[in-house]
Amino acid sequence: MPTVSVITPAYRAANTLPRAVRSVLDQRFDDWEMLIVGDDGRDYRRLLDAVGLADDPRLRFFDSGGVARGPGAARNVALEAARGRFIAPLDADDLFYPDRLERLLPLARTHGIAGDNTRVVDDTTGDPLRDAFAAGGEDFELDPELYTHISVPMIFVFDRRHIPRGWDADVRFGEDTLFNLRLMEHLPRVPIIGDPLHEYRVMSTSLCHAGDAHQRAETTYRRCLMRLQEDGLGFRTAEARNRVEQMLKHKRETNHLYARKRANGFRGPFQHFLNDIDQHYLHD
Repeated sequence: MPTVSVITPAYRAANTLPRAVRSVLDQRFDDWEMLIVGDDGRDYRRLLDAVGLADDPRLRFFDSGGVARGPGAARNVALEAARGRFIAPLDADDLFYPDRLERLLPLARTHGIAGDNTRVVDDTTGDPLRDAFAAGGEDFELDPELYTHISVPMIFVFDRRHIPRGWDADVRFGEDTLFNLRLMEHLPRVPIIGDPLHEYRVMSTSLCHAGDAHQRAETTYRRCLMRLQEDGLGFRTAEARNRVEQMLKHKRETNHLYARKRANGFRGPFQHFLNDIDQHYLHD
């Protein structure tokens, strides 16, 4: 059985998935499998075969069972089929650096979870926009409180035995943040390598950067706040629920600022907006 299962939902990913797959094929640590879950009815095995990438037996292909079921639902399909002890999510438009799994796995074995400094890159120009932390390459520990103030998406490598439940299939915006926070209820101190070991690519065509993203985000934040009151949204403790509530309210306020800026003519994606207002916390 492989040590690591890389899980990748694919929705309208024809232009970016080959790059994500190459970044996994180029890993120095090679005891992995990659589960690609199509969520748009497309045959991604055939797509990768056309560019000479589908013949590696470590690549496995699945279907979400519908069209546009969402990244949470697609990740859950992969999670159910994954054979590795460790899980490494990777979106189809992002990429790993070659040493990511090699460097994070020893920490994940010891602590159950590990992460690195996300590098945000403009996919059109290839220019770096920001890093999640101004860590200067120094390693540190991330706690849930700091995590709730980070505006840059983060992905961890984690031991699947600590997963309380899967991704929220009915949450289409920020479902990865909720998943990570539930994971951090079990593993509250996440060792972070201060170097960027993967890229989060800002795509003008991504749903989360579309012109109506702020409207969809508002709908999601309202629904999640309601669910916090109704069923706790999967969080066990009052402390964790309060932390998530404050995070959602803060994100909602930031989203309102973004909507007003768009109404005044701003047309950049959300991460460009965050660069302007410098909302993220910096690590000392």
